[in-house]
Amino acid sequence: MESEVPEGEGSIGKRATKTLYSLYLGYGLGALINIVTFIFMAKALGAEGYGLYVFAMGFLSLLGSMGNFGIGSYLASRLSAYSYKRDAASIFNSISSGFTVLITVALLLFAAGALLSGYLSSHVFSGIKVAALTLIIVSAMLPLAMIYSTATNALIGLSRGKDAGFVVISVDALQLMLIILLITNGLGVNGALIAIATGYAAGSAALLFLVLRQTRRYGHGSLKIPNRKSLTDVLEFSAPLGAKNALSSGIQNFGTIFLGIYLASSLGESAAKSALGNYGVALKSLAIISILYTTMGAVLLNVSSAVRTRGKEVGKSYNMAIKYSVMITIPLMVYIGVFARQIISLFLSSQYLSSVFYVQLMAAAVIVSVIGNYINDILVSAGFTRKLLYYYLFSAVIELISLLALVPYLGASGAIIALFMIGGLVNVAFSIRVSRKFIGLRLNYSQLLGAYASNATLALGLFAISMAISHTPLSAGFVYLITLATGAVVLLLLYPALLIATRAITRSELTGVIKMTDGTALAAPVKFIARYIDLLGGRNGR
Repeated sequence: MESEVPEGEGSIGKRATKTLYSLYLGYGLGALINIVTFIFMAKALGAEGYGLYVFAMGFLSLLGSMGNFGIGSYLASRLSAYSYKRDAASIFNSISSGFTVLITVALLLFAAGALLSGYLSSHVFSGIKVAALTLIIVSAMLPLAMIYSTATNALIGLSRGKDAGFVVISVDALQLMLIILLITNGLGVNGALIAIATGYAAGSAALLFLVLRQTRRYGHGSLKIPNRKSLTDVLEFSAPLGAKNALSSGIQNFGTIFLGIYLASSLGESAAKSALGNYGVALKSLAIISILYTTMGAVLLNVSSAVRTRGKEVGKSYNMAIKYSVMITIPLMVYIGVFARQIISLFLSSQYLSSVFYVQLMAAAVIVSVIGNYINDILVSAGFTRKLLYYYLFSAVIELISLLALVPYLGASGAIIALFMIGGLVNVAFSIRVSRKFIGLRLNYSQLLGAYASNATLALGLFAISMAISHTPLSAGFVYLITLATGAVVLLLLYPALLIATRAITRSELTGVIKMTDGTALAAPVKFIARYIDLLGGRNGR
């Protein structure tokens, strides 16, 4: 049967598949370690202590959004294109220019955060009682986090996903061990922050070494002080992206700070920290699941740069990438949303029961906005960030107005609705319009709607399971465990059948995926899924 993979894209698709598999292996194990870390911290610090940690990390992210110039996206895009050409000189030049801009901005932000820490602690953040030392530690963590993230993207651009995944696992494990050590020795939130910063420092050193080693395989060259032309190239690509990040993620991180300050003024310090801790559980659920679609986004940058470099038609490639990304991401959010109460009750404590609704809201927000996230990755890779600033500004204004209007009435729920639900819907609308205008991308709505219909049906099935098992005469903990296990099995068995029934995926498309994964570690599971789909839909089916 003829494959529906665009002709000429086999090697690109196989390279992307290998990169994606390596990254998911690393990031998947890393996510498991992150979950263990989160559970330990939430229990050890309690809702109030974890709320203080959430506020401190919100300050870190707010600073970072101001300096997130998209250097990682720049390097992922440029290094992917240059590595296909085996252009060692351009690779070295891109790395030199990118990291020069990154480190300069990071050090300026560190200095600003450290110098303002005393004033912020005693005046702006006095209600939530954040110590100046905590803000200084967070400010020092920022350059390390920025280098770590950017070096990871650089390694992805060089198609060394396996190396990046190994470093991610190692850093997550190191941070977990240090967090346990420092918190149990009485250092509390500051100990957790120091542990995370140490992990970033070790990871940055390892990643930079691997980037340089891989770069030298393309030919001779060296890092050097970049000239004005090289720096201009970086800024032309990344400055609009930095403005976009400041408008989008900056507003979201401001939301955490604003929520904390507002809750402290209306509820008092203790209740505010507890409420912020519950809000942080929802943010953490988003952070863990975002590992999935941000990894896909990085690979989309890699693939799209390679496709454009080879001059291939990209419409069908992008549609397939977006569809498969959506098909993988949404069922996980459905599972988390339906079983939020069981997950939180089983792994956390009664202090965090308020977070159940927050997690469900967050899951719904990701489901409605994930398409916009993937399209944005494609637009960034295509170099249209500068032309998108008007849309990003409009979206940020809507989010900010919604945030200021809803938080006084709905608290943390209002922040999630404003920043992630309303903001996500606006992002989807703008992304679809802009992608059609600038790159002629026309989404395959029938198959996307089929994927969403499959997940809606899946949600009803999982909810029915939850209700049925909840009435069994067993202990609460055992009921929660049985519900989660049964739900996972049903998801794995039912979801492929629903995709076939709604025509969200066809057998010929799966043949293309088999071709791309042939010779990789994903070949066996993909062929197994194909045989399962054959049984469900028939070889001539759909």
